[in-house]
Amino acid sequence: KPEFAVPVLQPGQHDLYLRIENDVAARFDLVLAPETQASRAAQADLLASGLSLGLMGLMAVFCGVLTVSYRDRLYAYYGLYVLSALVACASFTGVAAYAVWPSAPEWTPIGTLAFLPLMFAAQLLFCARVFRRQGGSSGPPLSLLRLGWGYAVLTAALFFGFYGGWLLLATAIGLLLCLCLMLWLAWGAWRKGSRLARWWLLSYTPFYVVLLVAGAEHMG
Repeated sequence: KPEFAVPVLQPGQHDLYLRIENDVAARFDLVLAPETQASRAAQADLLASGLSLGLMGLMAVFCGVLTVSYRDRLYAYYGLYVLSALVACASFTGVAAYAVWPSAPEWTPIGTLAFLPLMFAAQLLFCARVFRRQGGSSGPPLSLLRLGWGYAVLTAALFFGFYGGWLLLATAIGLLLCLCLMLWLAWGAWRKGSRLARWWLLSYTPFYVVLLVAGAEHMG
């Protein structure tokens, strides 16, 4: 949520123009508030965001410890998912611009656009591995396709943030396909009796729907 100090209008001035430049299409809700009210609202937002991001950071560290302890890539995939979500959320909410790179605002869209596909790809790799153990695999070719798509999005995410324009639509389509593959994996495992797949569908389906709606609303 960008904040701007409104200058005092000179006598005879009645119009005030604000120009916003962004790498992608975006929609901003304009709110005028006194400085004290805006400061209190910003502090409340930072407190809530800091608590959420702090818990995500602890989860990423915990997954790293489990990866080293058990030598299992499953925990590494989920840790990468949590870490990518942490950076994307910190960039999107403005916490990263406030606390991590205050002198480099150009990194804010890069953090969001690069780590959001990384988050989806890591979750896809996690689902492909965990639901295969739950009896949801439907053959090596399809498993290779899922893993290949996950690695492809993972690789593209490392470069996407440094480009713009025409890659936005391609990445949005890729995220939708990635989501469809994850739902397919979970649905197949659930039909074969996996309780984990049922809970994954109940928890992550609303989350990704809200995420997609919020992203579309933010882009106008």
